[in-house]
Amino acid sequence: MVAKIDKFYEDHGIKLQKCNGNGERQAFCPFCHDEKGHFYYNTDGVFMCQRCRISGNVITFLRNFEHMDNKNIKRELDNYGLNDSNSDITEKRIVATYDYVNIENKLLHQTVRYEPKNFSQRRPDGNGGWIWNLKGIETVLYRLPDLQNANFVVINEGEKDCNNTVKYFGLTSTTNPMGAGKWCALYNKHFKEKIVAVVSDRDDDPKKPSYKKGMNHAVDVANNLVGIARSIKIIELPDYLNGKKIKDISDFIEAGGTKEQFMELVQKTEEYDYTNYKGELISENNVHVESDDMDNVSQEFVMPIKPFPLEIFPERFVKLINKMAVSFSVPTELVATFMLTIASGAIGNSIRISPKYMHEVSLHMWSCIIGPSGSGKSPAQNALMNFIVYLQSKLQKEHEDAERRYKYEIEKYKKDKNLPEPEDVTPAKHLFVSNFTMESLCPIFVTNPRGV
Repeated sequence: MVAKIDKFYEDHGIKLQKCNGNGERQAFCPFCHDEKGHFYYNTDGVFMCQRCRISGNVITFLRNFEHMDNKNIKRELDNYGLNDSNSDITEKRIVATYDYVNIENKLLHQTVRYEPKNFSQRRPDGNGGWIWNLKGIETVLYRLPDLQNANFVVINEGEKDCNNTVKYFGLTSTTNPMGAGKWCALYNKHFKEKIVAVVSDRDDDPKKPSYKKGMNHAVDVANNLVGIARSIKIIELPDYLNGKKIKDISDFIEAGGTKEQFMELVQKTEEYDYTNYKGELISENNVHVESDDMDNVSQEFVMPIKPFPLEIFPERFVKLINKMAVSFSVPTELVATFMLTIASGAIGNSIRISPKYMHEVSLHMWSCIIGPSGSGKSPAQNALMNFIVYLQSKLQKEHEDAERRYKYEIEKYKKDKNLPEPEDVTPAKHLFVSNFTMESLCPIFVTNPRGV
């Protein structure tokens, strides 16, 4: 099996760089064309790139990289004797597609739903075909044109729920692509001064039965819209209706729920207040804390927070942050935090503020990003720092060249005092530092008074 997997990836352009002790293979990623070997696959053919975050198995590799259909994928896997472990491939079929369009109704990307239940994202290639990823594009909300003149908007978790809300209730509805936890700050502007009802799904993560994924997503959306929407409510549907279990608004409708019942539920729900959220706080270790015990909640618990204020950046920076968040599949806030820290370093001591009388400070800002390994922190930071690293290496080379010229000129001057005396070399300029010891920082700050 291992030899078959290695042969499969080798024949499809994956040049093996290293085999780790646990059987994991390391190579260059064919999707993002990285040059540092961020692409890994195991002996079962399951792969992941730590840079662009794409992942899957031999089937998804052929579908996304070689753009094969199921028939050709099955034939290709047969050639390598790999179909025994992927016999379900012929059962997978497209049952629905959901178009994501801009204000002018131009198709930007599409969510594809399969049976058995699964989802993929794709975008037009401009030639009548598809590119099976969303890399490098700015995603939009589902049914975006409907939002422009709407006063009341229902935000669901899923395109099917949106379509049913529109069809059976006649209400404006939207959702974000790729499901729970994928809300981006660039969507917020479409809800300015609108009345919003965020419907919480009752999806329970099978790995953490007590962790309410749907509610956490609803809270995240609500937090993003604080200060933008005129009114925000998180709607919790009943557990059961007419004897049927309710997971989402589609189940509510199928169980006989009416528009009148839904709007009555909206009317009875209190306005969302992120400073006094009356719900459950759920920690990573599934310990439930009631909102009455807020004063005793430690920092390990997931608590509602205000969204990152992207409006502090120039418009071109906001576009860059949003595109990077999509490309690296990381939260917008993560990229924005890196950007803010880098920007404060660039400003340095050139601007100072006076928070109180006779006391001035620079605008240096410190940030701390905490997240699990492999969540995309380093790739996003490295992408923002690449240009600065390049500039510093260029400045360092220029400084070294200047020092060599100075040594050459000073030797000539020692031999012939009639020559003009060479000028001293300007101290090396630093844009950033990676050594934070006092011995290293002191000489750097002496020669870089503006800061680094």
